[in-house]
Amino acid sequence: MKEETFIKVIRKWNDAETGTFDFDGIVSLLKEYHAEIEKEHLERVKMRVHGEELNEGKFEELARPMVKYLCENYHPHVTVIITPTSAELLEGLKTVGRIEDYIRD
Repeated sequence: MKEETFIKVIRKWNDAETGTFDFDGIVSLLKEYHAEIEKEHLERVKMRVHGEELNEGKFEELARPMVKYLCENYHPHVTVIITPTSAELLEGLKTVGRIEDYIRD
């Protein structure tokens, strides 16, 4: 399916050379192409999680009690990092916000 979408984009782009430029059609096809790539990526990621399918509903179900606990017992400037071997509570004391000046396009 990816190749078919790409071929459609190329055809529409070639039509632009003949004077029938369909910008919206190209954007639509590129969005479709991106969605296909993202879906394939998620499938590969799922396979990497110890051979088990990632269950997003179960993840949220497990995360909600911790979020509730934090809201009821701490202020909004704390973060919890949970790994397979530990849990760490961190407090943000100061931030400069997001600095994106040095990100390359």
